[in-house]
Amino acid sequence: MNTLTLKPGKEKSLLRRHPWIYATAVARVDGKPTSGATVVVRAADGRFLARAAFSPVSAIRARVWTFDEGEPVDHAFFKRRVSAALAYRQQMVRDTGATRLIFGEADGLPGLIVDRYQSAPGAPVSDQLVCQFMAAGVEAWKDAIVNALVGATGCPNVYERSDAAVREREGLPSLTGVLAGAGAWLAAGERWSYADLSLFYLIDGLLHAFPRRMCSVAAQFPKVMALHRRVAHLPELQSYFSSGRRLPFADGIFRHYPELDGE
Repeated sequence: MNTLTLKPGKEKSLLRRHPWIYATAVARVDGKPTSGATVVVRAADGRFLARAAFSPVSAIRARVWTFDEGEPVDHAFFKRRVSAALAYRQQMVRDTGATRLIFGEADGLPGLIVDRYQSAPGAPVSDQLVCQFMAAGVEAWKDAIVNALVGATGCPNVYERSDAAVREREGLPSLTGVLAGAGAWLAAGERWSYADLSLFYLIDGLLHAFPRRMCSVAAQFPKVMALHRRVAHLPELQSYFSSGRRLPFADGIFRHYPELDGE
């Protein structure tokens, strides 16, 4: 289990429900959490404090997802947080075509900003969600968050505008582009096709054959990797992915090549 242990006395802000953990407060990190991975945060005496998203290069070393030890961070978690944020906005916001649906830490989703722009009746452009993923945790869970947003709002069009300078401090590249709706898939339609599935398998094979090398190569092709993640999280393919019909990589062309898998 990935665990982040704080220095003595540094748990006070978390006990007051402040969601940020600075690098200077961290005594040690156990396990090998990657960027955006969920870590259990413990006080110096071993007490559970929170589950948080780990950011290995940021001065804010972790951002809290939940203070509840019994609450796992999974797809259902993001559906609940998105639904709660939307329910609050529906109570508070009236008579406007532009709404901030999610406002980061205020909605329990640190680093995430989502605005909705609703078109007037008969307008040629349909509704649009515009997202900013500004921290490692929401970046890692991007596909789950987009699926939750589309399901909760009924808006099929999601555009990413993650190009603020703060991403650089998180070790993340600047990204803009379509995440869902028209233009999200290779065939430029609103649904995935076998072209997308074929590219998914190509990238999956390369990740299996050259896992170390792909860690550095993947950062150079963020849109390709984003499409790979979108296919991996398609609800209609989950039963296939987890079944015996999907053959594992073995000794064929996509076997592991340790002798070629350099840094």
